Parts: sequence; structure tokens; C-alpha cells
Amino acid sequence: HESALIQRAFLDSGPQRIKVHTIGASIQRAFVVDLVTAGIANKSLRDDIEPEVYIYLIQTILTTSQPYMSNLLSMHNVAVLQDDFFIFFDQIVTTLDQGMRYRIRR
Repeated sequence: HESALIQRAFLDSGPQRIKVHTIGASIQRAFVVDLVTAGIANKSLRDDIEPEVYIYLIQTILTTSQPYMSNLLSMHNVAVLQDDFFIFFDQIVTTLDQGMRYRIRR
């Protein structure tokens, strides 16, 4: 129910839509900046790549994933949806971490 409420807030075409999106984008960016900063500090992210590249990449993925998420929301129940979200994002993280190149297993 909470997910549906948040979804409606972001998809609402009312006059507050721009304000909701601005607040959401600001909170999202702060969250991503904190993640990237911590990742570089604890050596889980490479420090030879500019933080802004990480921030851009993560924000782009989060923002462009919205249509995919909306489609899943309209097609599935919440239990299936949650599993699909986790699988989707796990695969994105795996792709970012390991790349797209096929690796021959020995």
C-alpha cells in the first residue's frame, strides 16, 4: 500500500508534481552522494574514477528504472513485485561490478 501511495505521488499530474519530483530528486542525490563517498572511503569503489561519474551512473539507473518499475507494478502483486525488484537491481549491480563481457569458466 505504501509503495502504491508513493507511486501515485510521483505519477500524479497535479500542480504539486514538480515540487514532489524536486524533493525526491534532492533526497535521492544526497543518498547517492553519501553511498559513493562511503564507497570510495572504504575502498569498495575505485578511487581513480571521479565521484561524479559514479553519482551520474547510479542516478541515471535509478531514474530510468521508473518506467520498468511502473510496468511491473501494474502487472503483478506486491510479493512478486518485490522479488522482481530485488532480482532486477541485483543483476544491475552484478553487471556494474563484473561487466558485460562473457567469461569462459575453467
